[in-house]
Amino acid sequence: WVVPSWLTLDGPGLDFKITLDQRALDFMRRAKPGVAILPMIQNATAGQWDGAGLAKLLADRARSDRLLDQIVRFVAAHKLQGVTVDFENVPAAAHKDLESFLTRMSAAFAPRGWIIAQAAPFDDDEWPYQAYAGIVDYTMLMAYDQVDEHGPAGAIAAQDWYERILDKRMRQLSADSTIIAIGSW
Repeated sequence: WVVPSWLTLDGPGLDFKITLDQRALDFMRRAKPGVAILPMIQNATAGQWDGAGLAKLLADRARSDRLLDQIVRFVAAHKLQGVTVDFENVPAAAHKDLESFLTRMSAAFAPRGWIIAQAAPFDDDEWPYQAYAGIVDYTMLMAYDQVDEHGPAGAIAAQDWYERILDKRMRQLSADSTIIAIGSW
């Protein structure tokens, strides 16, 4: 798979924005014609996650249906193999609306054979891992950010933390549809 950052929900209204790199797409198709391309869609503006804005968008059925239509049209127009959903800082109250959105996305993608991968936090006991895993094709556990820029200095994924949390997550998720994303910076 290649997961390029070509889609974002941008600005105060979280408008659907495309940043497709046509040269990169053409290169991938020439060099590796069989590789699956699943562009990532994120709820970030200028590097800042907008969970509150995402919650409002998902709670508005007309807006979320319009977003889904835009995603479907983009994937179809560029003959891609699916999408990677990387919605972060999702408020607890918005999980049911995100489940609904992903369920509608799955219904739209399944007849076309498209893949839905979902990035999920590694260490968030309030994240409904099993509910989402029952909807999407793959869960991509972001196995990093044990320590981030908001706290004191430390490991991004210390071995004991990684092993303990991975054991916990794999009691909830199927190994056949779980991908572990490891930070490298």
